[in-house]
Amino acid sequence: MKKIFAAMMIVCAVLAGGYTFAGYWLGTQTQKHYEALIAQGNQPHIEIKNKSYDRGVFRSTAVTSVTVKNSGEGPAAEDLFQFTLVNSIQHGPVASADGQRVSRGMRPFQAVMTTRLAPGEENGEMVRWLLERVPELGTSEVVTILDINGKGESFLDVPPFQKKLPGKKGGEVSLIWDGLKADSRFDIALNEVVGSFAAPRLEMADQEAQLAVRNWKGDFNTLPGIKGVSVGAMSLLCESIDFYSVEEDTRFRLESPLVQLESGVTGDRINLSLLTRFEKLTASGDIFGPFVFELEFRKLDPESIARFQQDMKEMQGQLAASSGEAAKEKLEAAYMRLLTGLVDKAPEMALKQLKLGTSRGSLDGRLAVGIAETGGSILKNPLLALGSVSANLDVSISEPLLMYILENRFRGDSEGRDGENTAEERRMAAEQIAQILTGLVEQKLVLKETGSFKTSASFQAGDLTVNGRKLNLGDLLKLQ
Repeated sequence: MKKIFAAMMIVCAVLAGGYTFAGYWLGTQTQKHYEALIAQGNQPHIEIKNKSYDRGVFRSTAVTSVTVKNSGEGPAAEDLFQFTLVNSIQHGPVASADGQRVSRGMRPFQAVMTTRLAPGEENGEMVRWLLERVPELGTSEVVTILDINGKGESFLDVPPFQKKLPGKKGGEVSLIWDGLKADSRFDIALNEVVGSFAAPRLEMADQEAQLAVRNWKGDFNTLPGIKGVSVGAMSLLCESIDFYSVEEDTRFRLESPLVQLESGVTGDRINLSLLTRFEKLTASGDIFGPFVFELEFRKLDPESIARFQQDMKEMQGQLAASSGEAAKEKLEAAYMRLLTGLVDKAPEMALKQLKLGTSRGSLDGRLAVGIAETGGSILKNPLLALGSVSANLDVSISEPLLMYILENRFRGDSEGRDGENTAEERRMAAEQIAQILTGLVEQKLVLKETGSFKTSASFQAGDLTVNGRKLNLGDLLKLQ
């Protein structure tokens, strides 16, 4: 019996020692992951620092400071805002992933990290002011679960609240916030990240204006691309945005706005696309929509993009120590290197869709632009650029909509002293518009069809063709 008891004690001691060692080793891996997150989070104007890391065998506590800096205004510039995060870390190999609003039960983990805002003086003035008036924000938390294999999940929860805050010009600002939830999943190297978020309602109102945003949600993903450049997609959608100006008694309503950004790899190049649309826009009594804008960039050089990203990282520490003018020059030089590198590698741009519906008819347009590879910078040689660019354009617009746009433009240019046009000014504007349109139709630069104006143009090897007619600079000067 004594031998059995002794054997059991030895087994328990071995298991306890193994569990303790596993907890310590997993704590080491978790600290490495935490430090990698900080390194990746630093950007040219976002500084993330580890203030302290108190590591134990089964639990650790890390304190992180985040500072959002002003854009390249030198050492005299004030930071936009600063806050401090407290990370409570529970090590595996067996841990409870029960956060305040996340319950994952007991299972093998590397670690479970719960992150909250630090209270009081550890934050910047703006964050302290906000926490004093909206203490609910202090209970916001991010629960990050790291699996044994290094993959993980994060869950963000910002609680709902209703407050009345002091306004800048006196009075009160009424604020209604129905909370925000977000989640993400990532791999051990943080090369693949997938996530989503949702915020049901935000309403703000004071004596001057009212704003309401409803059912705001989105998703995103990041994937390994090529030559160190990541690719992925992002989508942002909300049900409606309403704005009301009390002073001007004007209303603005945007229904179902959507923004989608996507990038991918084709061969040895990167493609990028942007889609923006909305169902209806109501403003000052006018109704617009549906609206679609779809833009695509193809054959982008990944080496130029990677070099630009490296420039931004290297400038991170330099910008804070530079004067405003010096910082501006460095940024401009980095952007010029990016533009030069992209243009030299024969990119393509396509406005695949431009559609706008209105009560006065619709606008429909498409544009494609390509640049031939020259082996050198065409930005320094206008003649070389002219011969290297090709383009195609197709535009159609209803006559009532075109007249509305032109009339507003001409009336704006000739407003009277009281901000309004006289009857004579409106008549003169209408005559100018008619004269210009007549000249364009006679020159066949614009084709007039039933209820609309159309034009189709192409530019190839320095030759411009409009509606089947080749033009030169002299033809265009005749319109002046």
